[in-house]
Amino acid sequence: MQEIYRFIDDAIEADRQRYTDIADQIWDHPETRFEEFWSAEHLASALESAGFTVTRNVGNIPNAFIASFGQGKPVIALLGEYDALAGLSQQAGCAQPTSVTPGENGHGCGHNLLGNRRLCRCNSRQEMAGTIWARRHGALLWLSWRRRRLG
Repeated sequence: MQEIYRFIDDAIEADRQRYTDIADQIWDHPETRFEEFWSAEHLASALESAGFTVTRNVGNIPNAFIASFGQGKPVIALLGEYDALAGLSQQAGCAQPTSVTPGENGHGCGHNLLGNRRLCRCNSRQEMAGTIWARRHGALLWLSWRRRRLG
């Protein structure tokens, strides 16, 4: 089991800067519920470049997508959140409430990290699946979660 953990750690570490950049870019483009077009496309493209098959416009929702790798069972699904909150604009790296633009959208609860963390997990598990257990015919799904907050 330690070998698997080490493999995942190495896969994540190898792409650390890419994951950091994606989180920062989503932070810089805060989109609220139903409006996450830029973030959804950015994450979908990152998953495609990692070898996932991306299905866009899921359920006839323009910014909903599912990324998949492999087929068969078991199926492991990870949920990615990346929505911002209205009125929660915040300067990055500042521990005190300091708006970039008062009243504008922001990622005050870290959703710029949540979707990206799932991307990171999918990529490392996808790499592991491709080298360790792909022959078991398992599948990995990344599900976009774009309308968590309705109010």
